[in-house]
Amino acid sequence: MSTWNKFIQVIDGELNLVRAFNEPCRSDNPSCPEPLQCINGYCLCSNIGKTVDAKNLLSFWTGEECMICPLHYTTSGAKCYTLILGETNQLTWDSARERCQKDGGDLFVIRRSQEFESIALFIRSNIKENEMFQKTPRNGTNFASIWIGAKLADWSGEGKYDLISHGPSITKRNPYWCKQNSPLGQEPNYVALKATGERQTCIGLALFKGTLVCMHDWFCSWKTYTLCEIHPPPPRTTTTIIIDTDMDVDEELLISMTNTNKLNKALWTNITQLKLLNKEGSSVRFLLDKSPFDENDDDETSINNTEYVIIGRILPNSDIFKESAFQIEMKLTSNYPFEPPEVRFLTPIYPPNIDKDGKFCHPLLTKTTRWKHGTTLIDVVKAVVEHIDNPDIDYSVNADIGREYMENRAEFNRKSLGMIQQYKLPRN
Repeated sequence: MSTWNKFIQVIDGELNLVRAFNEPCRSDNPSCPEPLQCINGYCLCSNIGKTVDAKNLLSFWTGEECMICPLHYTTSGAKCYTLILGETNQLTWDSARERCQKDGGDLFVIRRSQEFESIALFIRSNIKENEMFQKTPRNGTNFASIWIGAKLADWSGEGKYDLISHGPSITKRNPYWCKQNSPLGQEPNYVALKATGERQTCIGLALFKGTLVCMHDWFCSWKTYTLCEIHPPPPRTTTTIIIDTDMDVDEELLISMTNTNKLNKALWTNITQLKLLNKEGSSVRFLLDKSPFDENDDDETSINNTEYVIIGRILPNSDIFKESAFQIEMKLTSNYPFEPPEVRFLTPIYPPNIDKDGKFCHPLLTKTTRWKHGTTLIDVVKAVVEHIDNPDIDYSVNADIGREYMENRAEFNRKSLGMIQQYKLPRN
């Protein structure tokens, strides 16, 4: 029997052991459950601070596991975040969001007052006065603007601002808005540009010379700095039961009750990114058909704790494939993102990089070579589309098709088109 208090949560009707994250500990008697460590008197995943060494990556607690922060991100213990600075690195709101998603996260969301204060301090300590490139409409005062994850949904009444992730709702009454005595005046104000009619609907944090940090609305098409975060997905409904360590509780029973079907946090983030690829104009198109997060999913294999399955359609761009979509399956183990997924074509197709069972061969999907834990499912989809449009013969699994592609392209195209006509799927 361990000596630390045990907490059991009833999550979606299942019992789960809650780790003692951020609880006090002593170096002589740490009592922190793995993978947490006793660091500076508290049970944490790693030191708090900025990851500056690729050999010593810091991490944060998701509620179920320790997740590594990318290089140059700062961890608070419960999330990690970074500021993207530099005059040439300023981005529109949409581009800023895409930039954050490349790291497996999204724009920063403020979820409580303590978090606002800590991120305000972080901004003050990282942005210098000569890096304040925005100017207030009122009197031209320089300030720095930093995009966060909120956008106006409805201006009427008290207003409503949609968050890109879970968190408390934002209205015009939110205490973080810039006040009347700030250089920006009272925010939000929903100002419109005379030239285009665009209104200020995207939300940022403003930093002024006097160290004031407050929230303001701004034109989504204007370029500012970016504040990214990597944060666990929304919490599920929970009920907490505290079991004192003096009670006669069977340790093995507690462990067995925590063996539940928990969806991987990195997977949740990656699926959110994949959904963005269904938009016209994306460099690579992907239509998500099925994921482990689908409601009313009765497929046990898609939600168990050892294997996750994602199904969707890629939309190649080459002349012979551009009129059709091809359904693929990405199968991930519980070790994702530290192990690559297995990719298999469900729609028959003729390229040399696919074996008789539909398995796609690519060096990115080999754990011992190019796969890194920061590689995303968007990277996987891009690799699949690229190698369908332009097959890499060095990775042919069918030598005859590879030779035909190199030596008799017309015959290769004829056979490919014949298979497309027979099995093609819609591109919408």
